[in-house]
Amino acid sequence: MFGGDTLFLQRFLKVAGYDPGPIDGQFGQKTAAALERFRDASDAVSAQYRRLDSRSEGCILTLLPGTQKAARKFMDLAQSVNLGATVKIISGTRTYREQAAIFAQGRTRPGRIVTKAGPGQSNHNFGLAFDVGLFDGQEYVDREKPYETLGRFIGDKVEGLEWGILVNGDIDRPHYQIRTGLALAALRKHFEAGSAYA
Repeated sequence: MFGGDTLFLQRFLKVAGYDPGPIDGQFGQKTAAALERFRDASDAVSAQYRRLDSRSEGCILTLLPGTQKAARKFMDLAQSVNLGATVKIISGTRTYREQAAIFAQGRTRPGRIVTKAGPGQSNHNFGLAFDVGLFDGQEYVDREKPYETLGRFIGDKVEGLEWGILVNGDIDRPHYQIRTGLALAALRKHFEAGSAYA
């Protein structure tokens, strides 16, 4: 999980309420046991909902338990919206390294700019956010309108979930996150210390 970034994993597990032992970047027995308990809790959450496509499932399993529940409730509601496309969760928690790579896209690496957030500057880095993609068969739907329709329909139907946050004046239509009331700097401080966000 998290591409072998043990320090990130330990912080994530600690914030999730599963003590990995010292947050030292070393994968030992305590970290393994905490990861196993986290996976068991994730399985218990998923058992309460219908099974999703493998990509969505993989992304959901990178989220904090409360965010997992919100994402699954979201997906249940999303099935009732006639968008002419299939809804999938295409991004969950990202390590700082993954966020840096995405941030570099369109700047120092080839591709188009897809994020305005650097490492430690996104709710994706703290287990609190997911992005959705709409698909017509295998083809990604890149039009704004169905994302807008979905976001407005879901609205506040999933407690604690907010849609399409403003980033420098632009609505991020595929983006959903748990409302914490904390600034990103505070979230990062909690995450890096391994302390709960509340």
